[in-house]
Amino acid sequence: MLRAYCEISVSSIEELPYYEYNNALSDSIMIGVFDAKPIEGSVLLDISNGVTFALVDRLLGGAGEVYADEHEFTEIEIALMSKVYKQISVFIKEAWANLVEIESSFLQVETNARLLQSMPMEEIVIIVMMDISIGNVKGTMGLSIPCINLERIIEQLGKNKLTPKKQADLAQEEGLREDMLGLIRGSQLEMRAVLGTTQLTIGDIVSLQAGDVIRVGQHAKRDIRMAVGEKTWFTGIMGVSRNRKAVKIKEIL
Repeated sequence: MLRAYCEISVSSIEELPYYEYNNALSDSIMIGVFDAKPIEGSVLLDISNGVTFALVDRLLGGAGEVYADEHEFTEIEIALMSKVYKQISVFIKEAWANLVEIESSFLQVETNARLLQSMPMEEIVIIVMMDISIGNVKGTMGLSIPCINLERIIEQLGKNKLTPKKQADLAQEEGLREDMLGLIRGSQLEMRAVLGTTQLTIGDIVSLQAGDVIRVGQHAKRDIRMAVGEKTWFTGIMGVSRNRKAVKIKEIL
């Protein structure tokens, strides 16, 4: 939308009564009001005036510079920012898509925080403060999320419920995995049965004779290791199959 470099980072997350959040806002500030079911109450997103004016300037074809003067928001500026907030509502839904189904929709723009009555003043909200940079312009954004039924949503997240989008992603990932396995399935790898290992001095090695017994650090009844390359993949039991020494796989590691 802006065709400009943008960087956003979370600076703080707090739990506050709504009136504290509202009182901290300036009298004239651009606030987007969203509905985000199943979250009860309105989700609010305020953007500092410097960033707002830079966004408007950019949308009108300018370089995205900060206005030198502070002024009341015009109808054109409110209309342009409404389009920005509508796009943000799509991003809100996408951000939650892998966790829980959110039906996010943009409701309105409010420019006076004192007139905003989206919830009771004593209601507890989660405030996520973010630092935003667009080119040379720096400012802040504040996201207010009601806590009315947030605990129930968090419990739902804890159940690790797979949404249709996440299921589709997993199916695609599994398909890619099968394709890759199909390409390398015919490749040959060396597998070794490791009976045990020990350390000898050079003097011991050069003096070895036929009939000498070397003790390895492995108990006689202990399972042996099966290695593919340098990595141990299985444990097994020594035996005989068709008059040849063989190993029976006991456990996959």
